[in-house]
Amino acid sequence: MDVHDSSPNSTKDDIPRREQFLDRYGPTVVRVTSIALGAAGIYMFCKSVRLFTQFKTATEIPEHFYQRHVRLRGVVNAVDGDGRLLVYHLPALRFPWQKPQPSCMCVQLAGVEMVDNGANWLRHNLPSNIVKFELLKQRDGTIVSDVFARRSRWIPLFYNVNRELVRRGLSRVLGVEDKEHLHDMQSLPRYSRLVQRLLISEHYADKRGIGYWKRPTMVEALASYPAQTVDIIKHSGLAVSLKLFYRQMKVAYSFLATIGRRSIPVVSRVLRITYTLSKNTISFIRHLLRPKQKS
Repeated sequence: MDVHDSSPNSTKDDIPRREQFLDRYGPTVVRVTSIALGAAGIYMFCKSVRLFTQFKTATEIPEHFYQRHVRLRGVVNAVDGDGRLLVYHLPALRFPWQKPQPSCMCVQLAGVEMVDNGANWLRHNLPSNIVKFELLKQRDGTIVSDVFARRSRWIPLFYNVNRELVRRGLSRVLGVEDKEHLHDMQSLPRYSRLVQRLLISEHYADKRGIGYWKRPTMVEALASYPAQTVDIIKHSGLAVSLKLFYRQMKVAYSFLATIGRRSIPVVSRVLRITYTLSKNTISFIRHLLRPKQKS
């Protein structure tokens, strides 16, 4: 009887215990579960947008990054001979245990062609500097980008490297004869807007005569005039007419000189004969007019 009597009592005692357990630990379990689900969701979101990914080559960057013109960060490691930047990519977020990969991506400045000392200017100003590069397209393993660099290590202000080079006359805008450049202008609105701004900077450099657009000084211009104008004068219509007139006068002078040399003896003889005849005629006339003496 005792055994049968104790079982209902024990069941009745378990119900308050479960209620006490749920009241004590239920909110904690709910909070922990919510935090875990939220952390998992944040992790999946970050992984989907590649916040923790460090890109080592241009081909590793997803295609939709180029389509959306995503802006990435990095540090310039070096500049090659063609003015392309070797950039060490910095992920947006990095785990404490994530080790940096010593690899660089090749970034090309979009819409510009290096002239004069453009590559040297980049080597002097950009290495070890933090840059932001906006993805436009990927070509042969090279990222064609609109690049922004920090003006100072202590001031977080960025300037556009593409426009700065063109503004200083250290590069010029690609011409329409470049078929790939023309195709990008027609197919990428972002690239077309960049080229329009580059043309404004190029007009500024041309107007100021900076770098590639530098004009000769007055002394240099005067010194170069003889070398430049000799050929122009030689082939001008006036010069050709003067040459022809000189040749004709030279031929005429030679002809007259030849005739003169041959006719001088004849003329001299005629003059001598004329003088003699005149003299004899005058003497004869005097003799006739002389009065006769009376005998």
